[in-house]
Amino acid sequence: MIYLQISTAQGPAECQMFARFVLQKILREAEAVGAQAEILEEISSKHGILSAVLRLSDSRAESLAASWQGTLQWSCPSPLRPQHPRKNWYIGVFRLPEIPTLPENEGIEFQTCRAGGKGGQHVNKTESAVRTVHLASGIAVR
Repeated sequence: MIYLQISTAQGPAECQMFARFVLQKILREAEAVGAQAEILEEISSKHGILSAVLRLSDSRAESLAASWQGTLQWSCPSPLRPQHPRKNWYIGVFRLPEIPTLPENEGIEFQTCRAGGKGGQHVNKTESAVRTVHLASGIAVR
């Protein structure tokens, strides 16, 4: 499995349009070469997408992912702001690490508690920490 993230970071609307175009292009290329592509998460915006995470699988996924990774540049006048001086728009396509399978919550206990330290008026009034205990081993993390 290969996980790719398409991100506009804090880019303007033109970058969001470009990111949507790249997402659609990757999906079409995956279909053309017979690789499986699935959108796991997509954050849409008015003009396109802010980010998306894809899962690619099959033997051809590695070469497909490698051909898209990095910073991509789209050079054109702004389709939204005709008088805007900027002509270059950038997005990033990054490979994410394998997503581990997490165990079920069986045998794990979560407790909220009050965190220590400075806090002014909120000291000992809000539960802002979480304590997790693995019941089988007794290991606790806070």
